[in-house]
Amino acid sequence: MGEGPGLSGRPGSADRRRRLAELLLRRELAAERAAGAPVRRPRPAEPAPLSPAQERLWLVERIYPESAAYNELSAFTLRGPLDTAVLRAALAELVHRHEALRTAIVERDDVPMQVVVPDAALTLTVDSVDGLPVRRREAAAAERAAALGAAPFDLGAPPLLRVALIRLAERHHLLVLAVHHIVSDGWSIRVLAGELIALYAAACEGRPAALPPPGVQYADYAVWQRERLESPEVAARLAHWRNSLAGAPEQLELPTDRPRPARESHAGAEYLFTLPEELVERLERRGREEGATLFMVLLAGYFVLLSRYCGREDLLVGTPYANRAGSGLEGAVGCFATTLLVRGRLSEDPTVRELLRTVRGTVLAALDNGDVPFEWLVRELRPQRALDRNPLFQTVFALHNQPVPLPPPPTGLTVEPVPRPVVAAKVDLELSFLRTPAGLDGHLEYSTDLFDPSTVQRMAAHLGVLLAAMAEDPDRAVHDLPLLTPAEAAGLAAEWRGAARHGGQDGRLRAVAGILGCTTDDVWLLAHDRGWEQAAARHCAREAMRQDASAGGLARALAAGADVLCLPASALPALTAAYRGPRSGNGPRLVLLRGDGPVPPDTGAWFARHGDRGPQLVSVWGPERTGGWGTLLVHRSDGGVHGPLGGAAPGTALAVVDARGRPVPPGVPGELLIWGPSLDGAGEGSAVTAPAGVDLPEGAGPCLATGLRVRRHPAGHLLPAEPPSAAQAAALMIEEALRRHPGVRDARVQRRGSGLVAYVVPALAAPPPVPALRRFLSETLPGRPAPGAYVYAESLDAG
Repeated sequence: MGEGPGLSGRPGSADRRRRLAELLLRRELAAERAAGAPVRRPRPAEPAPLSPAQERLWLVERIYPESAAYNELSAFTLRGPLDTAVLRAALAELVHRHEALRTAIVERDDVPMQVVVPDAALTLTVDSVDGLPVRRREAAAAERAAALGAAPFDLGAPPLLRVALIRLAERHHLLVLAVHHIVSDGWSIRVLAGELIALYAAACEGRPAALPPPGVQYADYAVWQRERLESPEVAARLAHWRNSLAGAPEQLELPTDRPRPARESHAGAEYLFTLPEELVERLERRGREEGATLFMVLLAGYFVLLSRYCGREDLLVGTPYANRAGSGLEGAVGCFATTLLVRGRLSEDPTVRELLRTVRGTVLAALDNGDVPFEWLVRELRPQRALDRNPLFQTVFALHNQPVPLPPPPTGLTVEPVPRPVVAAKVDLELSFLRTPAGLDGHLEYSTDLFDPSTVQRMAAHLGVLLAAMAEDPDRAVHDLPLLTPAEAAGLAAEWRGAARHGGQDGRLRAVAGILGCTTDDVWLLAHDRGWEQAAARHCAREAMRQDASAGGLARALAAGADVLCLPASALPALTAAYRGPRSGNGPRLVLLRGDGPVPPDTGAWFARHGDRGPQLVSVWGPERTGGWGTLLVHRSDGGVHGPLGGAAPGTALAVVDARGRPVPPGVPGELLIWGPSLDGAGEGSAVTAPAGVDLPEGAGPCLATGLRVRRHPAGHLLPAEPPSAAQAAALMIEEALRRHPGVRDARVQRRGSGLVAYVVPALAAPPPVPALRRFLSETLPGRPAPGAYVYAESLDAG
């Protein structure tokens, strides 16, 4: 199981032998560079400096002392007879063999150092869930394992390892190990697991364990690495990285479901999927044609996916690198792994073949210079640092081969690794694959601060579409590769075909009238500013009324008992405060909210206050060339929205496309296109062809490019192109909460200096006291930021 760019291909194949020879040659060169490799220092040794990787982890721990993001958790199912006393002795010997497990991170003269203590007692925590019903034991054991990994470590109190044994039945146990990354890495976990089994088996069988004596320890390596980093050779490698990363973007602006928090919480989850063996074999064949490994082919596909999602053609991806070649460290435990940066450039519209060749060269160059710690690259490049994201890269890619089998346990006992649940995300998004006989097991780990599970699931599906297209046609330009799944493409095509079935303008008006419960004449009048007054006059203020958003205007409209109330969408907060419920059946049946743009207003405060008791809310918007009816959405009380044809008004079709006119997936920003069989020939917007993959009916006119950037929700309605910033989201949340207070008609929250100010329009003559508002917000939004000052106003019209 490799930590980074690995080999691919079938054992014994000529291609694999060639790549193996290439890798061995590179390792020999690495060994030559490692002349004067780390040596074991005399014991007892003086305190050693931290390695650059340890220094970064120590700093992270200082910033996030309660975080468990860098706790490495692993678990093993044990079935058969188990001697707990022998297991304790084996664990003690494991701690004795590896100084990293007995290392304390301390400060000497304000400088962090690592000190190896002669003894660090490890406690084996024994727990049991066998008293629970059988069907609940697995889940209960998993919860206790997760709790072990979620507790932060005190870096100054070794051992930085916890072990728990959870009994599920007499001959069924779960062994859980949690170790901090500052003294370990993925390779180290496998070393520890293998040695623990070997020590336990030897003790049970009354023989010495066939393990080599401890060699170079991690503190020895840290001293050697610090000395080597001052060498001319490393200076030359730093020059390579400066040149190869010059002008590279420091941030990957993936479209997210929520604004990025001011500080990372590292909360994470994962989505699992599979690439079938047939596809993997075709990808390997494409790679062989260009001298590329499976790792390089998959990374190329990931570059294309990221480019299509974020609209960038210059990308940086991190990939883990074991960093142990040529230095005799294969059996050592410590934080050796580093991150290689791989740059993907798609700006010259390469074909799949061309991209594979480029990625191959970039990966090999990164390997040639991979012994420069990532932390030194950060120091050298000096990227902008922030607490809300990782520097230089925010996404990781890795390909792992099948792990090396564990040593045989004693007779009668079986040991099986347990896939660990992801509960911490070190970066925004991490894609990894594990090679199996059935193909590739994919893992997409993601920050739950930023992404919903459904979004990550769609990403995995789109990656599968891209990879299949790369395998099918390597001479195709990567920007022309399909991205949408067959179901998404079929749904878009069906929407556009459906728009043609309404038979022109008359058919559209009848369909809209059926939804709104109006006549077709009313629908036409309500769609145009010049028609609001005519509609109101025709129906004697009983059927339709256009009003401004002032308190007096809303009060008069509600008192008049109009059946249909027509308002700008910006007036919804004021209507929310002014509406007092139906009065003897004379309240409006329908409120038509006409927006200045295609994104519907937030109706959360309305439904929180009025529920289903009020009139039906309908949002409409449309450029003049659509006759005023481009989008039409009927709001529901559950906070969602519902619109015929996925948010498009009847007789209208919508698509969100990228700069090349290709439809983008839900949640990805792009330009809004509108088409309908009866689009007017004049007005704002420009005529363009239909989006790629959509066939318009014969004789259909062009589409309307609105010039508006939006995203589309999976349900069909439109969203702002970017989620609000964390500060904007906090202000909007407070505004919505304040509007729910019975003494508040409207509210606006703005940042002034370093704090928030709430502007409040009282609903009654006597404004609610400020302490009451503070108390209301603390109960409604516990733990959230709150305004530092409150200002009462008669209206918010002046901003």
